[in-house]
Amino acid sequence: MADNDRLSTYQIVETTCDGLHYWELPELRREKGIIAVFTSRKGGCSRKPFESLNLSYKVGDNPQHVARNRELLAKVCGFRVEKYTFCRQVHDTKIHTVGVDDVGSGSGDWDSAFVGCDGLITRATSAVLGVLVADCLPIILVEPKTRGVGVIHAGWRGTLMGIAARGVRSLCKLLGVGAEKVVAVMGPSLCADCLELARESVEILSGRDCLGEKNDLMSEEKIHLDLFKINLRLLLDEGLRQENIFHLDICTMCNQEMLYSYRKEGGVTGRQAAFVSIRE
Repeated sequence: MADNDRLSTYQIVETTCDGLHYWELPELRREKGIIAVFTSRKGGCSRKPFESLNLSYKVGDNPQHVARNRELLAKVCGFRVEKYTFCRQVHDTKIHTVGVDDVGSGSGDWDSAFVGCDGLITRATSAVLGVLVADCLPIILVEPKTRGVGVIHAGWRGTLMGIAARGVRSLCKLLGVGAEKVVAVMGPSLCADCLELARESVEILSGRDCLGEKNDLMSEEKIHLDLFKINLRLLLDEGLRQENIFHLDICTMCNQEMLYSYRKEGGVTGRQAAFVSIRE
């Protein structure tokens, strides 16, 4: 489960409703009117190899099944289907600010999602910001007082390029606030044992100075990245408080029955999602 022993106000709660299995922060919904959700692969209508709550139109699943899955989730979570807002993720660091007129981009297909970005931020009520993942780390950002939110897709490339820090800076600039009040919630991803990469590619992208202190498992040729630890450091360095950082500590590759894993399933699989929305 999550690192609840070091969290103060909010807790990540595992929930099953109408057959759908997901995690949410109920206090955030109840106290601030902000819905933050991480989905699993359970409870939808998609068939193998996308069984069953696949939320992506891009992976080759039947579009009618994807649409139905999004409807089922919207009903359970209190979303409006036409307010789903997605980006076409490219493993980079661009953050897009979603205005009122942008809400709904990518709600019913892949092509209308925002192009070339890996994070979304907004203060528009009813927008349901989402990122789709199947091993990469999803991060939800919330500023509860001013009610601004964001969602980030942090794969290993985006992580090493600092997308979490850029997301925090972008949200704070939009809201005119400091980072000390921002809440960050990191969802399921590959654990360090499962995320093995060629050492050379990591060093070329990040520089040697990020290695060692942030990674415990290394060899001459291979390196194991801990996405949680690296992003935790980025968030803390950006000014977030330790007590405002949450982690749903579940590995996608080690829990294939519950979560989609691109690596474990040879690249042919569905996508779970992270969603955040400000209620009207």
